[in-house]
Amino acid sequence: MKQSGKRPTYGPKVKRRVKHLLEALLAFVNDEIEDGDTLDITVRKNEQELIVRTKLRVLVELTGKYQDEGKLTTTGQVREALN
Repeated sequence: MKQSGKRPTYGPKVKRRVKHLLEALLAFVNDEIEDGDTLDITVRKNEQELIVRTKLRVLVELTGKYQDEGKLTTTGQVREALN
């Protein structure tokens, strides 16, 4: 498998994106997202785990619905936040 040569970054921008994505996911799970039921997201949870199944583009949409400020605008930003 060919490596892209890109190393993951952990700077302040990425940390803000990670925080925003996690906050948006928790808001979705707690039914705090307006029109959240229109998003194609499957969630399973128990006391110790939260399992989310969806596509990157849906996570971009979710972060926009959560708060406009700090939203992730590309699938690349979501992918980076998840790594």
